[in-house]
Amino acid sequence: MFAFVHSYITKKRKFDVSYIINGVLGALVSVTGALTCCDLWTRNPQYDIKSYCALARPWEALLMGSIGAIFACLSVPVIEKLKIDDPVGVIPVHVVSAVWGMLAVGLFGEVDNLENLLAFNGLFRGGGFRLLGVQLFVVVLVIVWSATLSFIILKAIDLTVGLRVPLHEELLGADLVEHSVKGSFEKETGKWFDLSGKLLLRIDETDEESYKNSIMQLRAILQMENNADQRLESRSAYGFRRQSRRRRYSEKANTDIDKENCVINSAHSNGKELQGPSIGDGTVSHSVHVKTHSSEEETQHNSVV
Repeated sequence: MFAFVHSYITKKRKFDVSYIINGVLGALVSVTGALTCCDLWTRNPQYDIKSYCALARPWEALLMGSIGAIFACLSVPVIEKLKIDDPVGVIPVHVVSAVWGMLAVGLFGEVDNLENLLAFNGLFRGGGFRLLGVQLFVVVLVIVWSATLSFIILKAIDLTVGLRVPLHEELLGADLVEHSVKGSFEKETGKWFDLSGKLLLRIDETDEESYKNSIMQLRAILQMENNADQRLESRSAYGFRRQSRRRRYSEKANTDIDKENCVINSAHSNGKELQGPSIGDGTVSHSVHVKTHSSEEETQHNSVV
């Protein structure tokens, strides 16, 4: 629900599918937060790391999932401001929401006497900070382990085959370069084609100056496409309602003009003289301009009194 509301407010009264999906996934990740079933002080070997979803009460799952969805949605713009490459939203869902899910176990956890999945109560169950401290310690361990191992692997890739793609491929996007979504790109020739097979641009990598010019042309084309996409996105359901409202106003204005013309024509046909202001030689040019939204045509009605 928060994802719908947040998208409606921040996306100018539109429902962004990515926000909604991140909210749903963030809620699921939060509810399935891992619980540490091993007592780090007594080192009891009969416990292990399990998922808390089997022990969460319905209201706890609803609350944990709702908060996780909020964290997932609110962290998306933060990641963008930090200029972190995360096109699929992995960090908001599988890091931020996961950390909350882990810590939530230390808050809502309850002793499981049936299968011994959890040996301690959480903070809200009167168990103090013991379980919360264990969960926090595990969160830190997982972050340190994942960050260290990821850095080693990615650094090895960077030193061997290379980690980052060329600039033009990064601008075009992996969907187009690797999967031919909305067009195709030939790495050998540097040619970029649209869906109809029309050549849009050829990336020239012969020298630095040529490559720079190609990048500038590529940015210009992408900017034009982005502007076109924004114009299409602006035609939301709310936008159609506004257009319908403007159309009704235009139709009303045309009706008023027709009535005015009928009065003028009737007066002329009956030989009556209409009273009105005089300018100079007593001739007044009466003009009405109406610009309709549908046809974008301008109609001018002139009558000389």
